[in-house]
Amino acid sequence: KCGCRSAAVLPQAEEEVEAEEGDDVILKCQLDPEDDVRKSPVTWSKDERKNIVHVYRLGQDHAEDQKEVFRNRTVLHHEGLKKGNVTLQLFSVRLSDNGRFICYIRRLDAYCYVILKVVRRGQLNRSVGSVVSTATSQPEVEPGDLGGKNKTVACVDVKYTVISIFVGVLGAVILVILGTVLIYKKIQKMKKKKEAERRPHNVEMQNLTSEGREGGERQADAAENGSGNIQQDV
Repeated sequence: KCGCRSAAVLPQAEEEVEAEEGDDVILKCQLDPEDDVRKSPVTWSKDERKNIVHVYRLGQDHAEDQKEVFRNRTVLHHEGLKKGNVTLQLFSVRLSDNGRFICYIRRLDAYCYVILKVVRRGQLNRSVGSVVSTATSQPEVEPGDLGGKNKTVACVDVKYTVISIFVGVLGAVILVILGTVLIYKKIQKMKKKKEAERRPHNVEMQNLTSEGREGGERQADAAENGSGNIQQDV
């Protein structure tokens, strides 16, 4: 999880993103449960909100409010706001970007926290992984905020959720295909079995028909011979 909390609660789960100079990174913040924040001002800042990284309000981004060092380096995808996705993309990271990034959703009075660690090119151990999550056990509440109305807004990883859904759907499709193939094979097997059972009966009927014809022919011959003998006697 990444750290998404109400204003009354200190951050307890913060995502740590590791990157090398020049990398593009994703600072994740997905509200859970989903909430439409298209009409809410959203502000990404750095180091206790002193440095403005990205500002969204009234349906538009406001580059004039950004600190110069972040201009033309950030993207907030507006289509995701309808489902509470306020994830920010930061391009070509620098060593000076090291620090704590904060996303504030004003309408919900909620925060997301991401720690960005940038190292020099070639110094990051990619095999270990670039994302580490940290969390403490119990939430801390500011004095006077107990029983307040502010709610905690959790963050979920959209990428893994989508992958899980895709794998589930793919598995279901494969099971349906396998079931259809097995049913088809079973039907074909039953047809062949019935055909095999019918063959001896057909052969027997053919033999009976042949024997009947032969018997009839013999009787006809005998009748003709008998008639001929009678005429000779006369």
